[in-house]
Amino acid sequence: MRYRLYIFLILALPYFNGSSQNITKINDLKYKVQIEVNVNKKAEQLLLLSKLYEGYDNEEAMKYALESLTLSKGLHYNKGKISAYYQIGQLEKLSENYNKAINSFELANEISESYGDQKGVAIGTIYIGDVHLSKQDFESARIYYQYALDIGEKVKSLQVQAMANDGFGKISEQQEKLYLAQQYFVLAKEHIQSSSELNTKGMIFSNSGRIEAKLGNTENAIKDYQVALKSFEQVKNKEKQAIVCFELGALYQLTTEKDESIVYYKTGLGLAQETGMEDLIKSGYQTIAETYEKNGQFEEAYEYLKYFSAIKDTKEITELESQLELEMKNNEIELIKKEKALEKELHDEAIKNERFYSTIGLVVLLVIFGLAIFLFISLKQRDKINAKLIKAKDEANQSRQEKEDFFAYTSHEIRTPLNAVVGMAKLLGETDLNESQQKYLKTITGSAQNILFLVNDVLDLTKIEKGGIEFESIKFSLHEIIDQIIQSLSFKKFEKEVDIVANIHPNVPKVIIGDPIRFNQILLNLADNALKFTKQGEVTITLRVTDRYEDKVRLFVSVDDTGIGIQPEKLDSIFNSYQQEHISTTRQYGGTGLGLAISKLLIEKMGGEIKVKSKPGVGTSFYFDLWISTTSEDAENLETNQSTETDKLQNLNVLVVDDNQLNREIFFDLVEDKHNNVLVDLAKHGEEAIEKLKAKDYDLILMDIQMPVMNGYEAAKAIRNHKELDETKRDIPIIAMTAHVLEGVAEKCLAAGMNDSISKPVNLTVLHQKIRTLVKKEGIFGPDKRLVRSGTPSSNEVNGSRINLENLEAITGGKPEKIERYIKIFLKNIPADLDKLKQEFDQEDYENIKKTAHKIKGNLAYMGVTSIQDNILYLEGLDTENINVNEINSNLNMVEKEIVLILEELRTLNANPT
Repeated sequence: MRYRLYIFLILALPYFNGSSQNITKINDLKYKVQIEVNVNKKAEQLLLLSKLYEGYDNEEAMKYALESLTLSKGLHYNKGKISAYYQIGQLEKLSENYNKAINSFELANEISESYGDQKGVAIGTIYIGDVHLSKQDFESARIYYQYALDIGEKVKSLQVQAMANDGFGKISEQQEKLYLAQQYFVLAKEHIQSSSELNTKGMIFSNSGRIEAKLGNTENAIKDYQVALKSFEQVKNKEKQAIVCFELGALYQLTTEKDESIVYYKTGLGLAQETGMEDLIKSGYQTIAETYEKNGQFEEAYEYLKYFSAIKDTKEITELESQLELEMKNNEIELIKKEKALEKELHDEAIKNERFYSTIGLVVLLVIFGLAIFLFISLKQRDKINAKLIKAKDEANQSRQEKEDFFAYTSHEIRTPLNAVVGMAKLLGETDLNESQQKYLKTITGSAQNILFLVNDVLDLTKIEKGGIEFESIKFSLHEIIDQIIQSLSFKKFEKEVDIVANIHPNVPKVIIGDPIRFNQILLNLADNALKFTKQGEVTITLRVTDRYEDKVRLFVSVDDTGIGIQPEKLDSIFNSYQQEHISTTRQYGGTGLGLAISKLLIEKMGGEIKVKSKPGVGTSFYFDLWISTTSEDAENLETNQSTETDKLQNLNVLVVDDNQLNREIFFDLVEDKHNNVLVDLAKHGEEAIEKLKAKDYDLILMDIQMPVMNGYEAAKAIRNHKELDETKRDIPIIAMTAHVLEGVAEKCLAAGMNDSISKPVNLTVLHQKIRTLVKKEGIFGPDKRLVRSGTPSSNEVNGSRINLENLEAITGGKPEKIERYIKIFLKNIPADLDKLKQEFDQEDYENIKKTAHKIKGNLAYMGVTSIQDNILYLEGLDTENINVNEINSNLNMVEKEIVLILEELRTLNANPT
């Protein structure tokens, strides 16, 4: 039994090795303090002794810090007093005695102030800011860091400027403003880069590495931690080295260099043992064991797991072993004294000792057995908790997926009629229009684009909240953005007699680099919101530059109105999602309450912070500032570079693959009729597309995703791997066309072998840009040489009618032969689709009911049918998990009855065209 005890202790020896080394350092330093003659050095040694006890025994640490302060006061040793006050302040902060901590740092500042050490004052001020940060008093912390930064800039101390920006970064991190924290740490690193203050440098790069890791920038995080490690190595700060090594180990585990992870973990464990960092030693053995297990190295994992298991309760066993050794010594003394005693007495004493040892061994065995039972119960409990967590995670994922499906479905329903609006506007622009009509058409086109942005608002909100949104970095004209916003809101301002004024300071650059769509989204949301709540007066959009740094400027933006204002108690919640000041606000002024929430999130992701000031009855001001990149290019050059994008397509063979005949025909009219020598072939599904590609050469394929027989994903994969196609045809550019906005659709298209994707309704300018990028053929863009049709379309709308052919009139330019052709297609397809729908109901094939209803819905939209829109939407959105047969039958009967009447009306109209 006794030997088992020693084996167990040997397993845990590495753990106590670290602790004993730390104790040895403390004892050596105590001896030096006792024999030291120089009082100044003695004060410094007492301070070192205090730092060794810090975090290990804070009471002892405070005792030695106070002794150091007493010696320094007696000698009027200012440097020693300041260092002692700093150490006392740090210890009080660790014990959460915040007022005492602040008092200690203020006393240190008084000493620094007395002999004109402004840098020392700034450092003490930063420490006071750190105390307020520990209290979660962010405003006070920010004030102290700013005061220190001002001093640092005044005395040109890079160390102080770095520490102050590091403080700002820590505030932003605790407020979960990670991108803003990242910017502050970048500034801190720039200031400390060449500094000789290596401990400070190491801490700043460690903080930066932590933020980069949280943002998922693993490569940047590794670089920052390596700089921190090098800095701590140079000053021999082994405690910090150990911590950084473990951080690097965790980061390398996320890369392909997993062996580096083990190297850093082992290095960190060795440093922790050298410095007696007990908690880190414990977690280090466990972490290395788990890492080996993840890497499939189970034997190595087992060895470290044994160490970890051994050290968990070694303290208790060590106490028992110490008692055993003490008892043995007493017994040995007793035996010496009774050296001449009778042999019988020695024999009895030996028996007594044997029983004692057996008892001690039994106690140790019971302790180990108890630990085994505890571990068994803990593992069982952990399995139960894990099962609950997995179930909760699955439920959360299901809920998130249902939310995304709903958003996708809703946006798809809006985009379907919007497709007709965009097509109508495109074709209307090809007719003879007077100046007023051209102005109205431009407004329709702009508004259609704004609707697309608004459709994406709900999706944007979800993406932004989970960090899934990406920002472009391109050149654009800020002045043009403002002009477009004012133009798009012009009708609203005329209705209310409210002026929209742009106040752009001359120091604002003509061209900046950023994301024009997001910038437009922010300003449009704020301006539209201001206009909505302003009955008279004006809305002012103000832009000015407040600071410059190299090729960046700090742009201040405000949107002010003379509207109804916001009550003070509502200001804190005004940026919440779906939040408006009063319930009646939605009824009176409209809106969802998403605009401000999205603007706030976008601004924060871009590194800024939006604020609001308001006075009821006077007006409201929303304002923010951003650091943005600039360029020397002027607006005229930008317009010249962009003008080439309006060139028309020519000399291009395109294959359009879509199962919806109306979609194919309309796309044919929008592309082939509008360009020079552009030939468009049509296919109904993937298999037909492959056959056409075998027989003919094409420059581009535009591919729908959802189709019968072979869908878009399958068709793309088949083309890329088809043995009967030559290499040129296998590599043909394929652009997916989809109205779906589910997250991951674009990635699925790329994974299937497509080159790019474009949303429906198709924006021809965006399509041109994608074709320009993908199609490697000379002369596919040239000037527009087509003839413009004359005349204006007439409406076929009949009062009281179930149909409205305005969409078709716009798409066809009012050509009767084309309208007649589309109606014939509708009359041919809809009866077959309706029969299919009824057959699927009889067969209880609910999944295909949804697909057929989706197809019918698109065709009805082109005929302007709205009377059965809700019934079709119900059938398309069936919840197959909760089927209500009576409800389905009722909606199906309504659809059938209405379609019969629609068909009769269309046949009459087609037989007697106006």
